[in-house]
Amino acid sequence: NSTVYKDVAASRKLLWARVQKERKEGRIQIETEKLDEVKRLILEDDPTLASNLMQFGAIKIVQCI
Repeated sequence: NSTVYKDVAASRKLLWARVQKERKEGRIQIETEKLDEVKRLILEDDPTLASNLMQFGAIKIVQCI
């Protein structure tokens, strides 16, 4: 998908929910033991770093002007 999320708590929660949905539907893969770290990165740190722990998925930064 190509949804854009703002860098605010509510948007991070929506992004985490989307990642969980995509994982459940098999569009992305995240090893079970890495799931907590992916969640932490998305909700509390740099969501783009979570891409390193995913297969078939990526979180990118988009600057809106």
